[in-house]
Amino acid sequence: MIRSAVASVPRTVSAVASWPSCVARAGLDAHNRRVERRLVHDADYAEIEARRQAGAGTTRMFSDEHALGSRELFWQVDRREEVSSELATHRLVGLLHWVESRPVRQVVRQLRWAAQRLDRGWDDRALWSLDVHLTSTLAVQLRHLAAISHGWPPSATHPTFDDWQRALEGASAALRRYADRERLPAATAYLELFDELDVDPDVVAVARQAAAAEDAVAVADAQTALRWVADHLEGLWD
Repeated sequence: MIRSAVASVPRTVSAVASWPSCVARAGLDAHNRRVERRLVHDADYAEIEARRQAGAGTTRMFSDEHALGSRELFWQVDRREEVSSELATHRLVGLLHWVESRPVRQVVRQLRWAAQRLDRGWDDRALWSLDVHLTSTLAVQLRHLAAISHGWPPSATHPTFDDWQRALEGASAALRRYADRERLPAATAYLELFDELDVDPDVVAVARQAAAAEDAVAVADAQTALRWVADHLEGLWD
């Protein structure tokens, strides 16, 4: 009953939650059309807009000082009040961008995912990368099992409790490396090359090969760990 009620909340709110982003999108479209017209016919405005754009993506985005370039430009422009109004307009545009990013709908998504986890133990995001979801979840479970186990299935490969714990921890570590393989050392080094402006293509090629080799090892180790889990499926108890 409770799960059904929780699951119905996102569907009920979804339609209502979409209208703020639609209104914001319409406002942004109107603003962009106005800017395009003014850039063609107003040289002062074009200069101010160019300076404002130079600060896009930084804390200077809505700085009067930066948008005007200098105080000299502010005092030289006859239409001082109009320029100040434009700066205020750009602050409003920032608010429209925030609304257009649909934070309300994000809350709705979170409610929907929470209801899914309550109902079935996982949400739709797990399917975006099911391999990562399975390996990361199983890695945590195997490590926890190794920590809390009170017994083990004795065998020739695991004659002692310590052997069994080490096997659980080893399988967990292999699965964890697979789930995090984009953050392994060679992969990280390769991705960091793209942050540099001028990179030797040969260096990129070597880094790519190292990352591919590292990834292949991570995949093979994870497959081995999953086979170990399958082989000892009936012994996975605490």
